[in-house]
Amino acid sequence: MQSMKAIILHTPGPPDTLKPTQHPIPIPKPGELRIRIKAFGLNRSDLLTRQGHGHHPISYPRIPGIEAVGIVDAAPGLEHTFPPGSIVATAMGGAAPPAQDELAMGDSRSDPGDGADGVGGADPVAGA
Repeated sequence: MQSMKAIILHTPGPPDTLKPTQHPIPIPKPGELRIRIKAFGLNRSDLLTRQGHGHHPISYPRIPGIEAVGIVDAAPGLEHTFPPGSIVATAMGGAAPPAQDELAMGDSRSDPGDGADGVGGADPVAGA
């Protein structure tokens, strides 16, 4: 099985719990995207999750990193909207109705190049 590098929180803890490990590459279900991450950020929500705090019950293990940019490498059932190679960004929701908890922005170029020419319009996608 192929693997990816990820930071996996198994329990709440101090900053030194954030260590890269190998993890199986997930297989997306219909309606989900798998993104080859190029950059990600850890925000306040990730900090609170690492500490074991939050507004909702937190389950472990979990991979932090709500905000990210990358390239779609699989999108079962969403290929017409997010063809492989699309440049996308993810962002934390909460300011929109529940069906729009996650926001994916992307363009439909099949050759993403270096990504320097920007990202296209926003398409809210639940579960992205």
